[in-house]
Amino acid sequence: AGNNVNGSNGNKGSTPETKQAADFDLDGRTPFNNDNWYLQYPTYTCQKGGTITLKIKVDDGGYVKYAEPLSVEGIDPCVVENARKYAKKARFNASSKPMQEGTITYKFKAQ
Repeated sequence: AGNNVNGSNGNKGSTPETKQAADFDLDGRTPFNNDNWYLQYPTYTCQKGGTITLKIKVDDGGYVKYAEPLSVEGIDPCVVENARKYAKKARFNASSKPMQEGTITYKFKAQ
């Protein structure tokens, strides 16, 4: 499993809860250069808060090429849009896998 920005063991289920602001599940990968700055998290960017998990696809260079929410039901559109935006800014370490699927979960705190 991956790691969150605070060093947990990452997500363990298909739609996990996270107590941290950002967490990911991407087998064998870490944030680029093991620097959590590359997994930025937008906690206070929307009026309403919420937790959202996005399916991501990461290329062999560690760049997120695809990021879409697993579900948007009941989630503020601001949270959905910001989660997509920040997921696409995330970067992970390189891998020999040409394209790898995983998830990023963001927990937004309301402004």
